[in-house]
Amino acid sequence: RTFYLDDSEISDPPADGAEYTGHKFSAVLRDSDEHWAAYIPPKTTVTIFASPSTFIMRFKAGFSGYVRLALLNNCTTGKDNVSPHCPATNVPNSEADPYIDEFAQAIDDGSNVCTEGSVITIDKVPQGTRTTYHYKDVRCWDSLPDGYLTMIALPHHLAVTPCNGDYKVVQAGGHRNLRGLGLAVQTAGHKWELVYPEYDIDWVGEPDKDKIPTILKFLKGNGELSDMHYDMRYDMKDGMIDPYNAGKMLAKLGRLTLIADQLDEPDIRDILLNRTRVRLSRWLDHTTKNLLIYDSTWGGVISCGCRYIWIDMKEWPEPHGYPICANDETKLECPTLADPNFDFGNAYYNDHHFHYGYFIYTAAVVARYDPAWAKKYNEKVLMLVRDIANPSPDDRYFTTFRYFDFFVGHSWALGIYSDPNGKGQESTSEAVNAWYGVYLYGQATKQSLVSTIGETLLLMEVHSTNYYWHVPQNIEIYPKGYNHLMVGILHDLIIEFQTYFGAAGFFVHGIQLLPITPVVHLMFPPYWVQDGYPRFKAYCAADPFCTDSGFVTFMVAEQAMIDKEGAWTAALKLPDSVFSNDCAGGNGNSRTNTLYFVSAWGNDKRPHWPMEEPACTNWDWTVDTQTTPTIKDHSTLSRSRRTGFRKPKSTTIGAWLLTLVLLCGALYGAYRNRERLLEEADAIKQQCRHGYAMLHSRARAQKGEGQTLPSSPSAAPSLYGTASP
Repeated sequence: RTFYLDDSEISDPPADGAEYTGHKFSAVLRDSDEHWAAYIPPKTTVTIFASPSTFIMRFKAGFSGYVRLALLNNCTTGKDNVSPHCPATNVPNSEADPYIDEFAQAIDDGSNVCTEGSVITIDKVPQGTRTTYHYKDVRCWDSLPDGYLTMIALPHHLAVTPCNGDYKVVQAGGHRNLRGLGLAVQTAGHKWELVYPEYDIDWVGEPDKDKIPTILKFLKGNGELSDMHYDMRYDMKDGMIDPYNAGKMLAKLGRLTLIADQLDEPDIRDILLNRTRVRLSRWLDHTTKNLLIYDSTWGGVISCGCRYIWIDMKEWPEPHGYPICANDETKLECPTLADPNFDFGNAYYNDHHFHYGYFIYTAAVVARYDPAWAKKYNEKVLMLVRDIANPSPDDRYFTTFRYFDFFVGHSWALGIYSDPNGKGQESTSEAVNAWYGVYLYGQATKQSLVSTIGETLLLMEVHSTNYYWHVPQNIEIYPKGYNHLMVGILHDLIIEFQTYFGAAGFFVHGIQLLPITPVVHLMFPPYWVQDGYPRFKAYCAADPFCTDSGFVTFMVAEQAMIDKEGAWTAALKLPDSVFSNDCAGGNGNSRTNTLYFVSAWGNDKRPHWPMEEPACTNWDWTVDTQTTPTIKDHSTLSRSRRTGFRKPKSTTIGAWLLTLVLLCGALYGAYRNRERLLEEADAIKQQCRHGYAMLHSRARAQKGEGQTLPSSPSAAPSLYGTASP
């Protein structure tokens, strides 16, 4: 429709191409009603091809330099119902949005600030946990004046961006993506701070004293049905199970251990602790039928898988047979490598933070009571931590933050699959549980960096969940056509009211509540539950499978947020079957845990919910932007185009540097000691199909003897050091 060269209109550019020289080229396209701008090196000559539906810039052979593209307006005329983003038919953005030109100006202001790298730091401030993004900025084109670092702020950003005069936000004028209206935010410096409110993250919580006798009844006074007797089924103990369901059951044992300790039942605690320790150690000792192995191609821990079959022996007593794994795991006959859906896609890196989050949580519980176990198994547990939340770009075995997206503030669960709708995630509560486990493990083993990473990711994931999964009613995120209060699966490009295993409404609500732990209450603001719980209840009332599947337990947990006594009564009426190992929804939960959660966290009132706070009323600079440098050398922050993650001490830089020196010295000594084991692992790897090698294993030389496992926990350089006894 219209073509501009350096903001001057060029009439009738030829469709067959013509040469133009300039810096800013922009076009308003008729067929999309969008206004796009491209910024290129000044005085560059390009050939322009223009038509109602396309705008092509062709550079000369050998061109090298920055080219920047920005969408300035997605409804320029409002005509012909071309754009779905217009405020009304035949109404352009300019008539309804007084900030549309200011937004375009902000894009211009930021066009000459190019970011080549970044570092994220974390520290504590009076308002909470501050996550600061430090950017290594350079001029895109030296011949042009400085500009201001300009970024797009999504709705969740503004609630935690300090309203302190360091940031200017254009109040509208942005354009929508899946997460609502994106606004231009400009910084006076070269950083963006996000401050997340501080909350107590508890191991288990304090129950009401008058409810303790009832909880104890189901823990120890209910005969053989008492939860103190809970254990995994015999074949599951041997690891004839996927790591996801195994993790849920291990964590179930872990929570019962914590509850027994909190209720001053040391004998029961020790029984449950020993059971938990033995079951978890088998996975870490590499003696389960389903082995955890290291993938050197993508750099991660994956499951080998168990092709479960039943051998009938009718003459035997019940159960008239026994199970086996048809594949030989000692020879790396791994069904997960051939079937992308096996073990919920674990070998294709699907949901690792869900799966291993349960393991890490369970390890935290054992480590809390058994420092010797923690010291022995620290390296192995940290391998799982590094698989899902590795902070170091120098770790040659694991990528950094495999699942977490620091811009959107939440995780993506989809592994290396291709999906036309982009990355996706279903269960935010299980993502939060992963970071909860990392936090608790750091607390239990006195590894402050580990706990800081876990706490920060937890706070960020919880915050974004309450914008993009728990649909807020006080701000507009999704189009009005989406009339649900919960999102089942969030992709980069679409949202779905369904799950990967079914479209029932109680599945969609329930998958966002498991496992039931103390941090669940952080995810559900009471004002949202007031509307969300009645829908969950209606979905369950309409379909008995809500109970049969065990998802009714999550409905009770949500009810507790606003109706503790009603949830308590409902929890007492739940059938025992919803907590059985064979119940897919409830097998990671117990009646003891459900009652304890209702009692300890029901009707809990948080002092601060960011979404309830009034919006900042002055999103403008109060600092002197004329004297604030706009281009700064950040070479000391990180090597170019790599992102690090560090936690500065709140005392002095000198103390922090001394800590780093001591840590590096310890790591270097440990590293040298591990080289021999690494060489042996590399030798094994060369013999394995698909570049996969088993963790911590040596092949026996004698034929037919399979493989054994060394007792040493060492396998790769530890990022965090050794657990303190």
